[in-house]
Amino acid sequence: MKFLFLVALVLSLVSSELSELQEQDLVKKIDYNLAGIRGIIQGLKRGFYQEYTFEIKPNCFGETTEVMVYNFYEIIDY
Repeated sequence: MKFLFLVALVLSLVSSELSELQEQDLVKKIDYNLAGIRGIIQGLKRGFYQEYTFEIKPNCFGETTEVMVYNFYEIIDY
């Protein structure tokens, strides 16, 4: 399921060549979307299973995933 979120995210970000400003904007979009995915997963787990103290680990959809999504974007785009 996580893979489908990542593929959808990358496909929504595909565009032509990037300037440095556009690259920074893309990184911000990736970060924002990954934070949204983390929130959705955490909220669903808390809501459906009523585990109100549930916290996603910091490395889940963290910086490593952000770099991986950006690299995946570069592979697809170029």
